[in-house]
Formats: sequence, C-alpha cells, structure tokens
Amino acid sequence: MICAAVVVACARSPLGFMEDEMNLTFKKVMTRLLLFVVFAVVAWLGMSYPILEAPAPALPAVQELGTTHFTAIEAEDVTATDDLAVTDDATITDDLAVGGDSTITGNETVGGTSTVTGLITGAAGLTLSDGNVVVADDLRITGQTAITVTDSTAFTATGTYQAIQAAGNVTPTITAGSAGDLLVLINTSNTTIKIQDTGTQMLTGDISLGQYDSLVLWSDGTNWIQVATANN
Repeated sequence: MICAAVVVACARSPLGFMEDEMNLTFKKVMTRLLLFVVFAVVAWLGMSYPILEAPAPALPAVQELGTTHFTAIEAEDVTATDDLAVTDDATITDDLAVGGDSTITGNETVGGTSTVTGLITGAAGLTLSDGNVVVADDLRITGQTAITVTDSTAFTATGTYQAIQAAGNVTPTITAGSAGDLLVLINTSNTTIKIQDTGTQMLTGDISLGQYDSLVLWSDGTNWIQVATANN
C-alpha cells in the first residue's frame, strides 16, 4: 500500500501541485477581502449610526429640590426665586435678590442691594454695609412686649416699637441705645408717663404721655434725640 501511495503521488503532474497552490492562495485572498469588507461596513455603520449612550439624568435646579441644606455658602450674587431661609448668619458681598420671603435667624449683611418681594424676617438683625433701603410696600415693625416702668428708674427698650405701661403716674428714664436706633414709645396704660428733657434725653421739653400717646426718638449712641411726639 505504501508503494501504491508513492506511485499515485509521483503520478501527479507538476501542474496539479500548482493548481492546489493557486487554490490555497485564492482562498487566503478571498478571506482577507471578506474581512476587509466586514470591517469597512462596520466602520461605515458606526459613523452613520453612532451608538447612542443613555443621556445622563439632568440635575434638577435648586428651586426644584425643596429645602436644601448647606453648611456654608460663599457667593457674590445670590438670587432665590422663592423663599430664602438662613438659620445662621448670611453675608453677601454683592447683591441679594429673593423672589419670596427672606427669613434670617442670625445676622444678614449685604454689601450691595437687597431686594425681597415678600417679607423680611430677621431674628437678629439686618445690616446693609452700603446703599439705601427701599420699601415699595409696607414696612412692618413688630411690637415688643410692654415694659412696666417705675418712677426714677431706667428701662431698656427691646425693640423699635416699644409699648410701656405703669401702675400710676411715673417719671422713668431710658437706657442709652446704639447709634442709629429708632425708638417709638407708646403708653398703653391709663396713666401718665413723663419723659423728661434732661441728661441724655434731648427733647423739646418734658413729654407727658397719656394713654396711647407716642414719642419717637433717635439715638446717636449716647443721647436719645426727639424726632416726633403725638398726643392721642
């Protein structure tokens, strides 16, 4: 059998071997050509129809988040289209614009213009380091709890609108305020409370306040200076 195989192999002509070699070469060429065509089609599809990635979820605007808590914010301009609530101090080096209410439980310091279309509520104070305060609507000053005053004794007002009362006719004095303080005194009792034009109380004369009479004073830091009075 070995001799027969050798005889058969020897019997093949050189042309047969050449034909086999050409067939093998042709197959290699066609394989490479097919791969080239496949790669070309894939590349064309990639350029014509790019694979779309799922879009990243849009970050909602701050006003859509409801109540947002920050430890600290440093900013030049602050714009709130709704309410602004700060549980500590607020310091703005430029403008502040609030579309709703502004509630500050600490101190608010604004270096530019503070614009609030709603209510400004401050538990501590509001300080504008420069510029003007413009109120387009009402300026509401919360009345303080009435202080019972006694004769020849100084009392300290706790706010701008300070009601005072007495058990009888008395002549008290007023503790000095801070520079720039505005004080409105109203006697709510059916007695006479006399504020004398003496010492650091710079008045047009002694003012006797009957029930619901008022006295408006301005402080320069040392003296209480009379602005107005009304006998009601």
